[in-house]
Amino acid sequence: MRMEIRQITKGLLMRNVIKILLVFFACSYVSCSQEKDENSENLVVDLGKASAILIPAPATTRSCEELAKGDTGAGSIAGAYFTLPNPKITWKLTDPLSEIRVVVLKLSLNSQKVGGEYSCLFSDVALGSMYYSLAAKGNEIVVSTWNGNLGRGTSISSTQDLIDSLGFTACSLKCGGITIPPGSKQFSVSGQWELLAVRKKYAAEGSDEFEETPIKVTGDFSVENSLN
Repeated sequence: MRMEIRQITKGLLMRNVIKILLVFFACSYVSCSQEKDENSENLVVDLGKASAILIPAPATTRSCEELAKGDTGAGSIAGAYFTLPNPKITWKLTDPLSEIRVVVLKLSLNSQKVGGEYSCLFSDVALGSMYYSLAAKGNEIVVSTWNGNLGRGTSISSTQDLIDSLGFTACSLKCGGITIPPGSKQFSVSGQWELLAVRKKYAAEGSDEFEETPIKVTGDFSVENSLN
């Protein structure tokens, strides 16, 4: 009997993007700098060896979202692309009153070697699909994806726990649509990744009152074109 695939939506990670961005701009350095430092120190992002090989693929490759759904059709990542290791994201602060929600991961390049400015964005479903699990229930395959939360109210403080404790599959980052100018030789381009999250700090145990503080963590990566 043919099994159907159903996806569980655990929350739209970008539902309050505008609100979050307004908080970023409204928060002054005077009032938020100490809080930001504490938060940035406790939010750790590990991309392993953050270097990638540019693959000038003539066809398409499947994204994490497509892999999670079991979509075996044509991929959505077209043209030249690169792959980076699945990011390990850890919230180190052991505070029962705090949790974080990861909102977006952005990877950027800016070089004429790749046609100018380039960015690759993981948010909402694409972000959650970097960690997914499949389970058979009757005639259905149920897909569960990460909801972006770490800390209070969850059983995990790191995305590694999704893999080790909950049996999720980790999907590598794939960024496509890069332009390689004609006649390009071997080259290496440096870029920057940015991860935005929101810390929710509750007034007391069991309380529904909380304050939200934006967190931004950045790092470097590189992309190499190894073909002449």
